Amino acid sequence: MAADLAGAIFTLLQADGTLTALATGGGYQIDKLGAGYADKHPINPEDTPAAYATSANVSRLQPCYTVATQSRTTPGLKQLQVVVEIRCYERSGYVNTRAMLDRIYVLLMGANGEGTYLTAGGKQYKVEHSTDLTSLYDDSIPAGQGKRGASVEAATYAGLGGTP
Repeated sequence: MAADLAGAIFTLLQADGTLTALATGGGYQIDKLGAGYADKHPINPEDTPAAYATSANVSRLQPCYTVATQSRTTPGLKQLQVVVEIRCYERSGYVNTRAMLDRIYVLLMGANGEGTYLTAGGKQYKVEHSTDLTSLYDDSIPAGQGKRGASVEAATYAGLGGTP
């Protein structure tokens, strides 16, 4: 169920021309929510080469984002909560990460800020904004030119609906 909603959100984000123009390094749907990548960050020059611009044989991280989800059930309730975390990355600074998060907010919350409804896996979910994490630094991501670490900002959304 979580994978279905992640796919629906990812498809919505990928279809937006404004977000695509901001995220020149692309968008990526990943399996894990949170830190603790086994061997390497899911955004890296080998697995996600489109996230990097190469000039004179030097790869540099471009603004990009990831979408990850996790299912949660609350004991006694007949509702499934899917937590969606969207992380926006750039080599340094926060101008592009903030612009991407602002655009994602509009896409997922609607112009009136009341949330949107998405259908995934035959179930309807109401997507609501939960929290923002701003001005962070992730030193596990290769940023290019032998540099590790990149600016990152994240937002979490709750997808409510369906039954566990």
